[in-house]
Amino acid sequence: MFKKLFKSVLLFSICIGVTVPTNAAVSVSDGSAFVTKSEFNADLNNLSNRMANLESSLDAKIDNLVSSYLTRNGIWNGESQQVQNNQGTNCFTSSSMRIFEDITKSGLMLLPYYLKIDFFAGAYNSNYSGSTSDATYQRACGSPIFYMLGIKLNVYNEVSLASYQSDTLIFTPCGEYDNANSVNYAQKVNQEPSGIFTFFVQKGDNIAYSLSTSLQARMDWWAQSSEVITGNEKNLSGKLMGTDSRTTSWIDGSYYKTYFGISGNEISVY
Repeated sequence: MFKKLFKSVLLFSICIGVTVPTNAAVSVSDGSAFVTKSEFNADLNNLSNRMANLESSLDAKIDNLVSSYLTRNGIWNGESQQVQNNQGTNCFTSSSMRIFEDITKSGLMLLPYYLKIDFFAGAYNSNYSGSTSDATYQRACGSPIFYMLGIKLNVYNEVSLASYQSDTLIFTPCGEYDNANSVNYAQKVNQEPSGIFTFFVQKGDNIAYSLSTSLQARMDWWAQSSEVITGNEKNLSGKLMGTDSRTTSWIDGSYYKTYFGISGNEISVY
């Protein structure tokens, strides 16, 4: 009798244990054995949100690990380099000058620089007498003169002379041709263009810059060009271009100056 009762209880327990989890597995909120479209979409959205959170968490962990590695190995730890020759507070017309001495670390340098351009120049007919019977010549007295001011900047290794980076700027002022040597006909350029050189340096490098300026003038009516004038600081006087009766000279007081400077007294190498 006891054995029979025990078997009955055991069989009943097994049935309960099998049927209850099975029913729980297929039960849904509406009581049916199937998932509705709205419930399926909700599950997809939930899964998508969880994947996005996981991805963001992994990205943050990877970024922290990379940043920690770079910082620990000194890759992004910038070391300040002292700018030489007072370049951080002044600009110069010098054709070349040392700007960094004995770089303390190999790495990437971002060098902010600026140029200062002061151009005041004009041309006049140095043979003009106030009257002429040559109609073509008379018209030519009003022809515009085209000036081309070229500036080349280079940053280089002072020992090997290898260039780190260079840049060339061209300015093209154009103005009237004067008959009476009047400064009202002078062309003016007063600008301070700036930029950033980005280059790699080696520990122990000495860095210098070179600056060169050139100027040439042309009058298309006469199909004449001037000789190329070079130098970063020039007082312009005397003959500009032309031959015989068609000769132009610089207006009194014509000049140009080109300066180079660095923004800041210290520049970091990363």
